[in-house]
Amino acid sequence: MKYVIYRKNISFKSGTGQLIGMQIDKLRSYKLDFSVYCKTGILNILFKKTVLAKKAKINKNKLHVSDRNSSFIIDHDASLTNADITFIHNIPVENNKNSDYFTWLKSSNCTIVANSNYTKKILIDNGYKENNISIVYPGYNKETFNIESKRKHRTAARKILGIKGNEKVIGFITSGDFEKRGLDYFLEICEQLRHRHDVKFFIMGSKKIPDKFKSHKIINSEQFIYKPKNSTPDYWLSAMDIFLYPARFEEFGMVIPEALSMGLPVITTRNVGASEILTKAFDDWLSDNINISWFVERVSALLDDDKLYQTLSNQALSSLSYNDEDYATRTINLINQIASHRD
Repeated sequence: MKYVIYRKNISFKSGTGQLIGMQIDKLRSYKLDFSVYCKTGILNILFKKTVLAKKAKINKNKLHVSDRNSSFIIDHDASLTNADITFIHNIPVENNKNSDYFTWLKSSNCTIVANSNYTKKILIDNGYKENNISIVYPGYNKETFNIESKRKHRTAARKILGIKGNEKVIGFITSGDFEKRGLDYFLEICEQLRHRHDVKFFIMGSKKIPDKFKSHKIINSEQFIYKPKNSTPDYWLSAMDIFLYPARFEEFGMVIPEALSMGLPVITTRNVGASEILTKAFDDWLSDNINISWFVERVSALLDDDKLYQTLSNQALSSLSYNDEDYATRTINLINQIASHRD
């Protein structure tokens, strides 16, 4: 059996790309036969993983492989009708262009891997077969994101950002979709906290702040710090004290375990898939909906109570037990199980 990984565009800067990279590493460590197919990213894969990816040829939503009968196709693009397993990284947006594919996926026996129960519920509500859906929570890079990294970089990162020793940093990080992740809500929360002289507000993500927010009071205040998306989020996470994530919805949210790995208390909503990995100690720090006053109260409580802050910081690290068996191991074990049934 040859395992075939497919995604149209593969970039290891994206969360999905990093997960694909973990699977490549695990397949190689298991000494399993595999190939990677994509349309863009071939050189990137070669340099980062020393794997020569193949240029994907797609015809009527089918990936062309030399020997289909002995190939097990792993689709990370949610677009192949000859896939054996499909990873849903984002809730599919169905339209006239892709309706044939999603009609097939809903009626087929292709295994769907969702990244949270939240995502699974939405898929079921949209007509996907519950029995076809498995859940695998995405893993984070333990080598990069950990408490030792925070200790190593915190002082230097805070100095670069101009943060004084007694100031607390309330942070918000996202890869780019500020609308989906609730940048407007984050700014509203910060606005109600700006009277405090012991806080800074830090945002990292995208290439720039959207134009419609450039005149916002917080954006133009001395308390505000912005960094575009970059390759060292762990470095800047080390400068933070509280991670605030008032997302409208998020299938999982890799930034949550990354923040937790730095011992950061996380305040978010239950519309974020990664909220499911949090321990019971976080129940009072998860909102069922976006309530600005609720978020402000929770942030203020952590700023004013050192003992409470330390308790939640300790629980942040405890919430990462889901990844004791790493993501790649969990997914490859599932893939092997499904492949053996196909044989």
